[in-house]
Amino acid sequence: MKLDLFADGITNISIVAGVVRIDFYVVRPKGQPTNGATSETERDTHLSVNLPLPGFVSSINILQRVLNELLQRGVVSGRPPEDLPRPDA
Repeated sequence: MKLDLFADGITNISIVAGVVRIDFYVVRPKGQPTNGATSETERDTHLSVNLPLPGFVSSINILQRVLNELLQRGVVSGRPPEDLPRPDA
């Protein structure tokens, strides 16, 4: 089974009984725009992924390798883009 999902970012990570729960969010319009103005946005928790601790650690290693490659290629600067909503916002 293949499942394709999209998320704008991570809102929370928690660990309980050796299972890591990662909550992802999507940015959605907050209400309806008025008079053609851009509406405010809000983060909506959209998906939770639960991994056993060894699977999470393995995932971090894979993500770190990808990040290192992107940094070497100059695709990312190592800082989050300023225009993305912050998880703590």
